[in-house]
Amino acid sequence: MTNAFRLLAGVLLLAGCKVPQLELPKITVPALPMIDPLKLPLPKTVDGKYLLMELSQARLEVDPTVRDPLTAVGECVDQVTYCYTPNVRSLDECVRSVRTCATQAPWAEPLGCCPKACQDGYAALRAAGTEPDLAVSTAFFGKPYCFPGVAAALEGT
Repeated sequence: MTNAFRLLAGVLLLAGCKVPQLELPKITVPALPMIDPLKLPLPKTVDGKYLLMELSQARLEVDPTVRDPLTAVGECVDQVTYCYTPNVRSLDECVRSVRTCATQAPWAEPLGCCPKACQDGYAALRAAGTEPDLAVSTAFFGKPYCFPGVAAALEGT
């Protein structure tokens, strides 16, 4: 939303007028590149996971077959950030235009998506004047979580 539109909306509100909701057009979001985990030059653990890092007594392993709320929110934000290109596609356009999830189990959907609650939360933060990058991190990763299942996964509930 431009500053001129915000100013006009504010003047109309102060005058007691109803401000119509402006439905902005969606853009074409570029598809994420598909990465074949079988072709990654990473060592594999005995149980078939990929070893990203090993330090002292700690290991960071990745299992590309896991689909859960945390991988789904990551895929959602990956799509937004992959779409974003300065002076070409804004974060506002990308958040508004990524595929909206059809279910409350985005990790089970065949294509990556972002819940409407996350998109709406981002839009509300932007309308309140929050900068785009902070609005993404707050809307998608801040509490309360907009992504179904994330709270339970992180908080063990």
